Amino acid sequence: MANRGMNHSLQSLKTDIAKINQSGIDKYNPHNSRLMEEYVDAQAMENDYDLEANLLLLKLYQLNPVGYAGPRASFVTKILLKALMQLPKNDFQICKALMEPELMRVIKIQDVMRLATILETCRFEFFWEELPKCRDTLSGVEGFDAAIQNYICSVVERSNQSIYERQLNAYLGKLPSDRFRRLVEERGWKFAGNGVIFIRDQTSNVKPRKIVETIDFADVATILSAAARS
Repeated sequence: MANRGMNHSLQSLKTDIAKINQSGIDKYNPHNSRLMEEYVDAQAMENDYDLEANLLLLKLYQLNPVGYAGPRASFVTKILLKALMQLPKNDFQICKALMEPELMRVIKIQDVMRLATILETCRFEFFWEELPKCRDTLSGVEGFDAAIQNYICSVVERSNQSIYERQLNAYLGKLPSDRFRRLVEERGWKFAGNGVIFIRDQTSNVKPRKIVETIDFADVATILSAAARS
């Protein structure tokens, strides 16, 4: 962690962590934790992501339990938030499975779990209502809102041909009009008028399928023989 007297660049951290991951059994050396914790902080601050490294840190925590896991909570919180930003991938569930049970009592981690449940059940408007209560938990994690908005857009895209502008913007956290318009245009969606946004034409995604049926010669011979006898 940077405030422990370490100050590596993101790129140098990537190089060092790659060496640790390739070091065989030595990658589970608990002395690696400090460098990997700094890497978690760097990912959060610079909007980068390395699932493999984060899983290794969680595994190190598992293999080297402490009496009180509180000091680890900040790093686990950031790992979970970074994983949540990858939705609809299942990174969050993978990281959650490696988390020390004691950490479930930490308020910030409870915040993340609550936000994850809301997102996974697609209660998007409620998510933005709850988010201000968790802003302290999100401190130091860059790009969180944008990543969640991207996830919400992907859900809308898969489930709608069109949607009302007001409804979509409520799903996205009620963005200012210029940001909302820019996001719609970046997704390739169209403002259709009358407050409606055209997402896609379902029929354009239907691909014709050529079905070829094959009949063995032996089957044909059997049919012809039966026909001749009748």
